[in-house]
Amino acid sequence: MPITAERYPMMTRRNTLFSLGAVVAAIAGVRGLFEPTVVHAAQVFPFKRTDAEWKKMLSPDQYQVLRQAGTETP
Repeated sequence: MPITAERYPMMTRRNTLFSLGAVVAAIAGVRGLFEPTVVHAAQVFPFKRTDAEWKKMLSPDQYQVLRQAGTETP
């Protein structure tokens, strides 16, 4: 006998998809509890420059945008 909504009134496409989504969410949640958390180290740059060095390298507009978070002119 085929599985039909008349024979199984609670077996609808909506209920099936909802149940499948709940199972997937539960598996993802449990998996997230037991996965090791990756802690990223602070990004290390190969060189450091002082503000005076940056001012020498950059134009005044570039310095303001790049080092002082200024907005570029249109």
